[in-house]
Amino acid sequence: ALVTATATSTNAPPTTAPSPTLPPTTRPPVPTPHPCEGQVPAVPKLKSPADGAMVHSDDIALRWSKANCALRFRIQIRQDMPSRKIVHAWDDWIGNKLELTYLKPGKYRWRVTGCFRKVCGPRSAVRHFTVLP
Repeated sequence: ALVTATATSTNAPPTTAPSPTLPPTTRPPVPTPHPCEGQVPAVPKLKSPADGAMVHSDDIALRWSKANCALRFRIQIRQDMPSRKIVHAWDDWIGNKLELTYLKPGKYRWRVTGCFRKVCGPRSAVRHFTVLP
């Protein structure tokens, strides 16, 4: 037996799946540069102890001013003459106060540098203090 098929036609347009609705194209926000970008941080001013102060080893608080554009500070404490050996150093100190309770009796000098990201400004003046036994 011979089977024949006949195609029937309707005048309807072909059906297609509805296209998905895509969200509007958005771009990531353009970051606003930090106001200190490209600037050198200001010089911190040392506040205490006073230059030449006599302090006890369990009562040492180094304080300095905030410095414009400084997000972190480098702090350096050295023995005073004759060696000037660095006894403590911090590269990423946040804040403007450092409390010490472990320095041996002797003469020391210290200074601070303000930094913004990888750029550091000029060093502060040097101050001296003596730790009493």
